[in-house]
Amino acid sequence: MKLDNDKRDNIESVKKQKEQRQTSVIGRIKPNKGHILFEVDLKERTISVAEFKKCNISWIDAVNRDYSKYKKVVSNKNCIYISALNTKNVKKKLTDKRINHTFKIL
Repeated sequence: MKLDNDKRDNIESVKKQKEQRQTSVIGRIKPNKGHILFEVDLKERTISVAEFKKCNISWIDAVNRDYSKYKKVVSNKNCIYISALNTKNVKKKLTDKRINHTFKIL
């Protein structure tokens, strides 16, 4: 009896872990014209340009000129995304958010 209960507990814990790994939409950022989306890694303390992955859009969206679904940001753990004109402005925005660290620019 004890072995059966232990196995059930292990199976339930594995199922809970798999459910927690699901991706979800965190938010949307629409950069102003001329701005770049920067990725700030808080763990490694680096600033770099965010990576995008291209997605296919439907024909109806293309006719309606809805290109917002065309690019998606590849989000990483321990990273925040900031829209700014250049890296100097990113550092300003980080100090406004009270994140005072020295960052490497990649």
